[in-house]
Amino acid sequence: MRKKKRLKYDGIPEGDMTMVANVIGPEATRKLMHELPGIRIYIQRSKEYRRWYVRQYFDGGNQREIALDFGVSERVIEKDIVEIQRQRKQEREEEERQGSLFGVP
Repeated sequence: MRKKKRLKYDGIPEGDMTMVANVIGPEATRKLMHELPGIRIYIQRSKEYRRWYVRQYFDGGNQREIALDFGVSERVIEKDIVEIQRQRKQEREEEERQGSLFGVP
């Protein structure tokens, strides 16, 4: 999630579309420009995305790096981790209850 060097791509104007091309590639950007001309898109960083990212990439010791990537405090990431652990525990308990409904231990 680090900032990338801005490059120039054939057929892609400088500015926002160049930033998009740096992330998803020039071919995908050209396809967006062709299929969705004139559309305005706001790309937000929601709490749901941040928690998904933490679930995918937290390795037990990189909360500082994740916090820096998202521009939040380490405490915010720690709260996300606690919430994710709570959700996982709840899901396991629910699976155990459902298994016992059907005679599966």
